[in-house]
Amino acid sequence: MLDFDAYLERIGLAQTDSPTWQAIHRAHATSIPFENLDSHQGIPVTLQPRDLERKMVAKRRGGYCFEHNLPLASALEHLGLRVEPMLVRVRVDDAPPETRPTTHLVLRVTDGDGKR
Repeated sequence: MLDFDAYLERIGLAQTDSPTWQAIHRAHATSIPFENLDSHQGIPVTLQPRDLERKMVAKRRGGYCFEHNLPLASALEHLGLRVEPMLVRVRVDDAPPETRPTTHLVLRVTDGDGKR
């Protein structure tokens, strides 16, 4: 996380002394919108930490799953949690899971004791 304090301010936790991971997760999900406007306008999407911070924190924009989960992962790692990014498939109706590409990013988060 390049600027953890700016991130906390963006998600509305700037006044919190030491936010819990639960508070950060909830605040992130309710403060930063899902949007994929750049890709629909032909603007290249970058996943570089500085670019994500500029877009989502400084410019107060949203993003899609990769853009959301990378700053969130960084914030959770800042708290000392172990974060494992995982590519997953989105299921549609009863289609077999192997027929869909892995196009979504989710996070598996554990503490130092391996608790999820």
